[in-house]
Amino acid sequence: MSESDKDKEIAELRARILKLEQRADPPPRPPEIAKLEGHSPSTYRLLDQMSIPKSVFDDFVANVPEDVIKQLRTDGKK
Repeated sequence: MSESDKDKEIAELRARILKLEQRADPPPRPPEIAKLEGHSPSTYRLLDQMSIPKSVFDDFVANVPEDVIKQLRTDGKK
């Protein structure tokens, strides 16, 4: 094997190693905006930051008066 063949093989192996490392530890995905209808953009942003299931949030929206939700939002901004 000539020196240039060895260099090509080493370059190929390094490229394969890099691909395997990227597959094993992929970069983080950007956050996705919630896809709910009928809410303001600020509500979408706040929902994306929450770590509760959508069904729980839907129950919350259905059962809590809008005035209470506005008050919670106002308190959260302080």
